[in-house]
Amino acid sequence: MARRPINRTETREALKSAQWDWLQVVKGRTGWTPTRIARESGLTPTTILRFDNRDPKYPNALSAQTMSQIAQGTGVAVTADLLGEHAASPPMQLREGEAAPYRAEAADPLESAIRAMTNGRNGLDPWVLRSLALVEAGYLPGDVLMVDLNMEPRAGDIVCAQLYRWAEKKAETVFRLFEAPSFLLTASRDPALRKPVMVDDDNTVIKGVVTCMLRRRAA
Repeated sequence: MARRPINRTETREALKSAQWDWLQVVKGRTGWTPTRIARESGLTPTTILRFDNRDPKYPNALSAQTMSQIAQGTGVAVTADLLGEHAASPPMQLREGEAAPYRAEAADPLESAIRAMTNGRNGLDPWVLRSLALVEAGYLPGDVLMVDLNMEPRAGDIVCAQLYRWAEKKAETVFRLFEAPSFLLTASRDPALRKPVMVDDDNTVIKGVVTCMLRRRAA
């Protein structure tokens, strides 16, 4: 008898349903709203809200990374079967080509300002821009961008996002212009950077919104 081919749509829907049921357990045990779950897990609130509301515009299951972050942030264990096809994958290699986390140096004139801005605040991360992807929007390589991980993006915001290449086990942090309904664009004349990217909360995940930019004074 011929084996019935795997129906990826059915598999995805079954995974989504099981993940949604688990999320309801998380909400019940913690007593937290989806927004608080997201914040405690280091995720953008829209990631959890869209999934919890079963928004038809976002048909994908939650990624293994997102599920793991929720489990870690809430203390509610997640089983391997809820992590999907990436569950058994080797650790993701994070590439820092276009941006890198800010690392404080005593001689940096911005260090004291950044320390004052982040002191006592959870979810506000400084990043150093390394690319020309936003040059037409006024952002230059070397600028320090303050990223609020708790803020929901609106059209026109500059956002920090991660692009996952699951087959290669690689991820890259980028900064892009967010446009409705859910696209990331560059502000550059470089044709290689102009291709829009759709936010699907699996291959492309928004991590936070840029609230301000700091630039060192030119010598």
